Amino acid sequence: MDGIPIGRKIDLSAHSSYETLAQTLEDMFDESTTNVTCKGSNGEDHNMTIRRERHSILLDGSSKFVLTYEDKEGDWMLVGDVPWG
Repeated sequence: MDGIPIGRKIDLSAHSSYETLAQTLEDMFDESTTNVTCKGSNGEDHNMTIRRERHSILLDGSSKFVLTYEDKEGDWMLVGDVPWG
């Protein structure tokens, strides 16, 4: 998000495609997830995150944001212009 200072990092090696990366980014900034605490049978609290299943709006062009990265030569590239590997 250009112009907004953030202190979050993503381990790219934990992802196998642009789709999983985009979904992780959407989950980081999307407030539509719900966190709930449930009581277990032994009385312990269990935290759960509930997400709706969806496709990535960052990759389908319906988002107001675009994923970019800076390549080794310092050029800004659109995510998906080259294969993930």
